[in-house]
Amino acid sequence: MISPNGELMTPRALPRRCTAASFANDAGGCQGLDIRDLGPRVTLLVGTSHSRYNVTPVQAGDSLVIISGGRFFPEPTEVRLAGSTFGGSLLRQGWIGIGMCLEIHSATGPVLTSRVRSITAVPVN
Repeated sequence: MISPNGELMTPRALPRRCTAASFANDAGGCQGLDIRDLGPRVTLLVGTSHSRYNVTPVQAGDSLVIISGGRFFPEPTEVRLAGSTFGGSLLRQGWIGIGMCLEIHSATGPVLTSRVRSITAVPVN
C-alpha cells in the first residue's frame, strides 16, 4: 500500500473480531442467554466490570425490559435491550453474553455498558 505522501506502508490486518464471520464465531462461543427466551417471572442480576443491573423482561419473545442500576438507571426504567457487542458495530441481538458489553436503548439514547462478568437469574414471586 502507498500512503498519501507516497511512502510504502505495511498493510495492517483487521483485528479478528472486526469481521462478521469472526464476530459470529466469538459471540456464538460466549456463555450467556437470550433475553427474548425469558418472561417477566425472572429477574436477572447482571454484573459488569463497573456496575450491577437488575433486568426484568416485560414479556417473553421481546427485548423490552425494566432495568435499574449503574449510573444511567438509578430508578427502574423501561428500555430495549438491543443485545451484546464486543464494542464495535456488530451486535448479537437480544443476547446478554459474558465478556461482552450490553447495548441498551433508552428514551435518552443508547447506553453501552462495561463487559458483563456475571449473570444470575432470580425467580420473581
